[in-house]
Amino acid sequence: MIPMMPASHPFVPPTPFDRRSPCPALNALANHGYLPHDGKDIGFFTLIRAQQEAYNLSFVLAFVLSLAGILLCGSISKFSLNLNALSIHGRIEHDASLVHHDASTGDATSVIPKLVDELIADSADGVHMTVEDLVRARVRRQEHLALGQLDPVHAELARGESVLAHDIFLAPDGKGACVEHLKMWFGEERLPEGWVRPAHVQGLPETMWKSRKFKGLVEKLEAKRSYI
Repeated sequence: MIPMMPASHPFVPPTPFDRRSPCPALNALANHGYLPHDGKDIGFFTLIRAQQEAYNLSFVLAFVLSLAGILLCGSISKFSLNLNALSIHGRIEHDASLVHHDASTGDATSVIPKLVDELIADSADGVHMTVEDLVRARVRRQEHLALGQLDPVHAELARGESVLAHDIFLAPDGKGACVEHLKMWFGEERLPEGWVRPAHVQGLPETMWKSRKFKGLVEKLEAKRSYI
């Protein structure tokens, strides 16, 4: 277990001139200096290394996530990415974010404290955020959508986000992600004090398998609610 608050990576909040995305994972990496703090012209391998170093993602998983970001939102000629480009609606950014308003409001990158509080309130015990709690949060956030759900591609992205958040901040007792850590990460876009990087390398096959399981739980809850 490797402490994640070394002196070389202190939290430095962004200035109005720094670019940030709708993704708390990448914003936190920029705020702690794993990525360039200004959020501009981030190279492909810089993205990969930052995710490996901070979150212990496998090379393959970090590669896939970084490649998708650059191909869909970045500069192909420079093979780099500005963080704010990830807010382009309908590419990677999607409606029904856990802590952001929809793009139709004109701002899909600012953290909304009320939504953070609602997310934390989905924790059944107030200490852990289980997969079931995150499923409940996902279904709740989708209720306002026209069809009550995202399109298949963005639904998969949303599930993957929840799976990674759960596993990255899994409490030592294994009962779920630490609520206080999630609150700081989602709400302040910083790596929580006292948190340690997972010893387990998070790989692509594992994440995909957990995402499929998450999908089944979402569908089960949606079906249950349709009968109420």
